[in-house]
Amino acid sequence: MSYIRQSNATPISPETVEVLASLIGLTLPAEDLAAYVSKQVACSQYPFQARVILHSPLESISERISPTAGVLEALDAQRCRLHTGAHSLEYLAVTLALIGAEFEIEEPEELIDHVRRIADVFTRATQAPREQERLAI
Repeated sequence: MSYIRQSNATPISPETVEVLASLIGLTLPAEDLAAYVSKQVACSQYPFQARVILHSPLESISERISPTAGVLEALDAQRCRLHTGAHSLEYLAVTLALIGAEFEIEEPEELIDHVRRIADVFTRATQAPREQERLAI
């Protein structure tokens, strides 16, 4: 039997979690409770949520993403899906770049524009003349 830990010292059984949830009027999913809680912590609390396909195996990506930062699901041997959230689309765009894997944005559509803008900023930054080069001219 698995337990959800309230703290390092006090385990709470799944049955207790169900009773507590019913007392506050929360309906828990019938499937994986741990995945449900992880998704609520990583995504649902944020005003902006994203669903992205990462072109890297789940095992590799799971080493780089905390369960509190997003929920991962395997699609096949080489790809996984990330469900995540943030306070801004800009933050989501930068966070996706920091993962270090090729990716496709499934939703929201508005995130695509933010990724394009950030890509343009980085492109211009790499093309700008360096200060030393300008001084030498």
